[in-house]
Amino acid sequence: MTSDRVNSADAAPPVDESADARPTPLFLFSLPRSGSTLLQRMLATHPAIATGPEPTFLLPLLHIGSSTDVFATFDQRYTAMAVEDFLESTPSARATFDDMVRAAATQAYAHGSTDGARYFLDKTPKYHMVSDDILRIFPESPAVVLWRNPLAIIASLMSTWGGGGGRWDLQHFRLDLFFALPKLIDSVAAHPDRVRSIRYEDLVDDSDAALSALFDHLGLDASDSDIGAFADVRLVGRIQDPNVGGDGFTSVRSDRTAHWTTILGNPIRKAWCRRYLRWLGAERMAAMGYDLDATLADLDAAPTTTRFLASDLLLVPYDTLYRVFELGIFKTKLRSLRNGQRPLLAHK
Repeated sequence: MTSDRVNSADAAPPVDESADARPTPLFLFSLPRSGSTLLQRMLATHPAIATGPEPTFLLPLLHIGSSTDVFATFDQRYTAMAVEDFLESTPSARATFDDMVRAAATQAYAHGSTDGARYFLDKTPKYHMVSDDILRIFPESPAVVLWRNPLAIIASLMSTWGGGGGRWDLQHFRLDLFFALPKLIDSVAAHPDRVRSIRYEDLVDDSDAALSALFDHLGLDASDSDIGAFADVRLVGRIQDPNVGGDGFTSVRSDRTAHWTTILGNPIRKAWCRRYLRWLGAERMAAMGYDLDATLADLDAAPTTTRFLASDLLLVPYDTLYRVFELGIFKTKLRSLRNGQRPLLAHK
């Protein structure tokens, strides 16, 4: 399946409004840098699975009535109160809200699908923060969760987004690591029949076996797919993996699984990762398919270096300041001033 089929610039024909004609939403949950883009494209080689650029719209929809998690130029607290008042005026507030979100999303997925597609695959990494809500609102939808060694995720976050090829930048991903990951683990445990888990390491070690199990879970014939052609699945969008188009998306590279040892080798990073793994604990690690003691042993066995040590001495304290004083919002205001705009107040 290529972008010509999924992400065409031509005007889309009217969508058949009948429920039977609409594809079933299929959700792919993971933390950022877990390999979800690779898995998305592999799954999309099956003609029954349509997909597109990361939809993301469920995040603002699900937070429309939140008075604690959203900042906006309008007063979000009063907006949330108004939404809550309206929902409470209906026979069932929760059912009304769920129906509203489900109807909007289902219609959008239908517009983004090709004729005859059985599923629309929504791969939005930040959906790990609302996985429990999504699984509640879409009770008929299957889901796939892609796990990856937390050390590999941490290293990939810094080497991809750190601005310096591995520079410390975890202040932007604290929610992913400390809030979303435990929440996703709980969501999987609560829906064992609907959610199929797969490890990134298994995906790259034996893609055929891993995908065959997933297609079987979805009731699809694996022989109808051509996972070796995943690089031909091109989805045009501004928000996507920055490595798309490189060698990481023309072939499956198993050598990436141990790449973290070159990023996390200095004493500061090893100590931080050791604390983080122990905070996750053996039970959560096992739920993802990893052994805590073995992962700690791998961390200890990794070569200790001084790489990034000097910058970490400055950036690790900055990490704390960034989170405590919400420097991200302040940086946005400064950017507005530089662009000649008057910065607006952000209301919670």
